[in-house]
Amino acid sequence: MKRNKFKYNKGLSLIEVLIALGILAVGILAIIGIFPSIFRLNANSWNTTEIMLITQEKMDEVLANNQYISTSAQEDYPSQIPRDAQGNPTGYRKWWGEADPGGNPNIQIIQVEVVWIESGRVKRYNLTGAVSP
Repeated sequence: MKRNKFKYNKGLSLIEVLIALGILAVGILAIIGIFPSIFRLNANSWNTTEIMLITQEKMDEVLANNQYISTSAQEDYPSQIPRDAQGNPTGYRKWWGEADPGGNPNIQIIQVEVVWIESGRVKRYNLTGAVSP
């Protein structure tokens, strides 16, 4: 039978445990530090998605009427879109018609634009469609 010369060499030393816990703590703190930027990106994505839906809603409304737009129209955002701390809208929605660039008098190009302020920056979303009576 063989005897083990190192019978006290079982388990980890206190130094090894402390180093492992230090590395684990640094890793966890790095992951936690990412969360604020993830939440900010999520909020920006949510606002952009809402803006896209509002733009598409107005384009669908204009195209469903299938009529020419003679003048530019503008309105504030509906209530679910970004507002400032006082509750005022932070932008507007605008739509207008233009003559067909190809010269066809039976086609009108419809533009819907939404402009809003987010994080101190002006952002725009445009949607283009065509209508023919």
